Amino acid sequence: AAFSPRALSDVLAVAQAAGMRTHGFVDAAVATVAPLGLARPAIVLEMGLFHVAATAVECGATVRRRRSIVSRSGGLLDICQSWLDVVSAAMVLRTRFDPLHDAAVEQRLFGELPRLSAQTVETGSATVALEGPAGEQHEVQIARDQLAAAAAAPYRELERCLHELRRAGAPVAVIVPQALLALAGLRERLKTLSDCELVVVPEG
Repeated sequence: AAFSPRALSDVLAVAQAAGMRTHGFVDAAVATVAPLGLARPAIVLEMGLFHVAATAVECGATVRRRRSIVSRSGGLLDICQSWLDVVSAAMVLRTRFDPLHDAAVEQRLFGELPRLSAQTVETGSATVALEGPAGEQHEVQIARDQLAAAAAAPYRELERCLHELRRAGAPVAVIVPQALLALAGLRERLKTLSDCELVVVPEG
């Protein structure tokens, strides 16, 4: 959804320069919805590093994109930064060690965030274990609710995009890539939406 016609033109130029035979572009939301055989309208949710987006898709004999909304107020990097802050605050409180004070430790913690979030989704909490610059060990427990609260603003922006596209009072299928549900607290928020069927699209 975040690709403008100008961006697609640039992608086409790169593909042609690389010798790729390109016949055209297919809208990702339409390609996602088409095999599902849905009888109701659908809204496909998307989250990139620097954006959140929603695309409304009409379903039936033909499947076509109706409208997209892209917001730069949120994205995976914003969520990761908020989670770094949560872990740092908890670790400072418990051990007096700040993992964001050392660049190498911060980078290791950043790399652990997907696993940390997925584990809290699965079990409700996860242990963050970090080695300090001098080889000392530091541990802290982080709960799913802590990560969910920290990511509330990007989640709200995703919901705002969804509601702006949704026709008032009409049931809708909300299509979510499986990877997004590894974000702590997002599934619970989406399940509270009224008259929305949550459809999870597996990887691949």
